[in-house]
Parts: sequence; structure tokens; C-alpha cells
Amino acid sequence: MSSSAENDGEEGVGGSGNIEYSLRDGLLCNASLVSNFGGFGKFWEGGNGDGDSAGVGVEIDDMLERISLPDEDEEEKGDATIEGDEASEDPGEIGKDPWCVRSLYGGASSTAVNERDVLDLIGPNEDGGLVWTAKLVEEGTVIKPRRGMPSPVSTEDFLSSVVRVGVPDVESQAQAGYDDLWERDSRQHPVGVAEEGADRGRSEARWIFRGVMNGWPGLTLMEVRNVRVEKRRLFAGVGPYSGKAKKIWDTHGDGNERGVELSDAILEHKKRGKNSDVVLVELRAPSWTSQGWSAYSPGFVFWVEGASTENKASSQPPISLRYGTDIKTSTYDGDPTCTMVHMINHRYSSPKKSESAKDKLTYHSFILLEWDHRKYCSVVEIGYLNGLGGYKGKSNWFEDKDAKPRSRLYEAFPPELVLPYRSTMSEIRVTDVPYKNKDDFVSNFMKRYEGHSEGGRFVDINCSFSNEVRLTYNSRSNVATYLLNYIRRNRTYSEMRRNCQTFAADLCGFLAGKGSVSPYHPVNQIQYYNTTHYFLYESSKYSKEKKSTSSNK
Repeated sequence: MSSSAENDGEEGVGGSGNIEYSLRDGLLCNASLVSNFGGFGKFWEGGNGDGDSAGVGVEIDDMLERISLPDEDEEEKGDATIEGDEASEDPGEIGKDPWCVRSLYGGASSTAVNERDVLDLIGPNEDGGLVWTAKLVEEGTVIKPRRGMPSPVSTEDFLSSVVRVGVPDVESQAQAGYDDLWERDSRQHPVGVAEEGADRGRSEARWIFRGVMNGWPGLTLMEVRNVRVEKRRLFAGVGPYSGKAKKIWDTHGDGNERGVELSDAILEHKKRGKNSDVVLVELRAPSWTSQGWSAYSPGFVFWVEGASTENKASSQPPISLRYGTDIKTSTYDGDPTCTMVHMINHRYSSPKKSESAKDKLTYHSFILLEWDHRKYCSVVEIGYLNGLGGYKGKSNWFEDKDAKPRSRLYEAFPPELVLPYRSTMSEIRVTDVPYKNKDDFVSNFMKRYEGHSEGGRFVDINCSFSNEVRLTYNSRSNVATYLLNYIRRNRTYSEMRRNCQTFAADLCGFLAGKGSVSPYHPVNQIQYYNTTHYFLYESSKYSKEKKSTSSNK
């Protein structure tokens, strides 16, 4: 099961063949990797993965006493020890539980690496997958789990987790030798036949990271694209600054054309470089990751369901999370009809500090949908990609947002949705809330959390738009399809041009059949461009091909 994309159009999803994968499958590409790690029972610090002197095996119970999930406010440097409720008695299982913050390295040292399995999982060597960055640090550096990009990892751990599949072009050409030259001889073969025979069976080299990087369950299987070095120097003796990054290795020129191994390039720089240099590794996830969290269920939309007025009194009502195309079906109330749409706006409370000038201008807008059964409403909003999964599932729409050791929503998150957030990309979130209509929701939920006092969440709550849903096809499955069409046509996020307010205006205008709906705040109205047509059309029918002069576009 189961980060740069263009605005308009569709890339193909899926790996090679008809096999469908998700980020979680990156851990399953070789059963020997799991067995070498004792069923993930140990945390490995580099080494060859079989417990000899080259790698240090640490019992996970002992490791958890020293490493646990840090608070968001903490700096990247410092001690990783956290006392109290954050040190959960249940550390979770790697690749299964979203709250598990353990890393997994040493994937290249598996006794038997099945290249076909690895290639099936990573997919074809093409552009389109989300790009992530790792920062290589010295062995012994204290690394806190789940840091933002670039994710820190020791050089030794990183190199122990990279496996090369295929053969560099320079090596394959040298190995061909006389037989290859004979096949290419035009006197022996017709034109074109020799070239086809010479290239048959060859596969260029690719360097694949296998494991769990920096405790992020979604960073499991990625292809190394290049390695860069930033020279950090002191500016006027005051503080460090980073100059222009210099490339020291890339998979095409250095890796394939010149046959330079990734590990050789990195270790050679370590010998010659300075300790202040910052080594950054660019990695690319499978191509389908630009479309969703899995190949079989594309679309950066998730729907949290289960809340209802019927189970509102329960302290632990059941909830589940579906994402991608799977949201078209519901396991709870069939296919209800959407009856009312509202745009609600608010600022965020600031109990620990005074509001800045920007804070007073920043409003979050969301859509509240009412359904004909009146058992629950649905909050629909857009935000940073992975903004909720990368924030421990802390949602304002749940009473237990700050529960220890974790909220019920966080427990419901599939691990493949737990990734560093991307501020330039977006996801749509739908959350069912146990209130029958807008007045019930605002009065009995939002008003309870209004103000800047401790525990406050909302300030200046107001509803700027309310209307009947006048769209003919207005069932839950229809709404799910509209949201998938919208996000797959444009996955970007921008504070000015594409944000929560512009999305709210688009969806409200679309469902209500009104063309005059605009973003709530005047600042966001300046560059607003209505894109309600994105909801209607199947995104896979659009491509990124260059514009042509033909009439069929």
C-alpha cells in the first residue's frame, strides 16, 4: 500500500509492467532485508547488517530510551532525549505504524539483492517523481528523527543503504569487447540489426536507497540523482553562510559515462573536503509519487470518516482514513447527497505570543458540506502536501488533537502518508465531523475553542458564503471525484495564487453554481483566477505535451 510536479496535466503512474506499488512497498523489496534486521527488532547503525564488528546492533528497547519524537519547536541540533509522555510505551513497527520514528539502514548489505524486485519497485528511469534531499553528517553526530528537508543521515548509514543495480555504460561497453564489434560490423549484419543486438539485455546503472530515512515511513525507496557540496564559510566573522553548491557526482555523467561509484565520490570528498562542507544528496522517488501516495490509488486527497452524531458521545468513536481514488467509496453511510455548502473563515489563535501584523491578515478558509442524512458534516480544506502527516496528525477538527502519546487521527494514518511537508505542493483534506449542520458545528465546536487563551484554536470566526448545492450530480462519490480531478490538474500551493482561500472560492462557486464567489480576504482576491473547471474534467485526459497548432488540444 501506500515530491517536483507540473501544474497542468498527467504523468503516467505505476512502476514497470502492471504491478502497482506504494511507498510502503519500498520495505518489502527483499525479504532477506527484513530477516537480517531480525524482523525490525534492532536499530542498526551502519555496518553490513549481519551483526558483525562492522555494524553495531542496538536493542530497540534501549535505543528508545535515548531517541523519541521531538517537539516541533525544538532546533535541529541538540540532545534527542525527551522525557514524559512523548516516550511512548509502544514504539511501533517500522513500515507499519505511523508513529514509529525509527530509521532503518543497511539495505545494501542484504545477502541477496534481487535487482528485478528493486527495479519493479522504483519503476522506469524517467523524470516525474518527487525529489527529496538528504544531508550527510559525520558518524557520531546526534541525529533527531523526522527533521525537515534536507533529512540528516550519517555518511556510513547512507552508503550502507544504497545498492547499485545495472551496469554503467562504460563498463558494459568495455565488456562487450570483440564480440560486440563483430556484431556491429555492417558487413556481417544489415543496417539496424547490429545495433539492436548490441544493446539487447543492457541496463544502465542506477543507485537505489533502500530503508527508512530519518524515521520518515514514507522515505523508503529512492534513486540517487546527484551529490552536491555547499562550502560553508564565516561571513565577516559573524556567522556561516552557504555559497553556490558544487556538484561532485551525478548518475548520468559520472556514474554511467565515467564509471565513478557513488561511494567513491563521497568518500574521496570527505578526504579532501573540510568539515564545514555540507554534503547534499538529491534523491528521486518513483515517478508515480508526483501523483499520489501510491500508484494504485493516485490523487493527493484523503478523507477521514467515521464521526457521526450517533457515536458522538463515545470517547473513542471509530475513524478510518482513505486516500486517492479509494475515497470514491465509503464504508459507513453509502452515498449520501450534499445539500448545503458554506465558506467559513478564521485566524489561528496565538496563546503564547502576540499576533504579528501578518498574523492579523492571515485567514484560513475551509468549506463545510452538509449531507441529506444530517448525521455529520464534512470539513474540506487544502494545505501543504504532507502537512498533517508530517505534523503528527494534529488536526484542529479533533477534540484529542494534543492527546498523549498520540491522537486517534495519527493512529489512523497510513505510514506512506507520513512524510516531510512540501510548502510548494498541496493536498486536499476531507474530515467528517459529528455535527448535523453549520450552526451546530460552529456553536458547539468552533466557539468552544475560540480565543487566544490556552487551548484556543480559532479567532474571528465568520461565515462568508452559504448556499444550497445546485449541482445535479451531488452525491458523496461525485464530490470525491471532483476533488480528485481538481488536485490532479494542479498540485501546487502558493500563498498568493493557490491556497485555502482560492480553493474555498472555487469549490463553493462550483457546487452552488455561482460565478461571483471570490476568496475571503482582499489580498487573495488580487491574483485570484477562477479554476472551477478543474473539478469537472478527468485529469488523465490532459498531458504535458507542447502546444501544437492543430485543433485537437
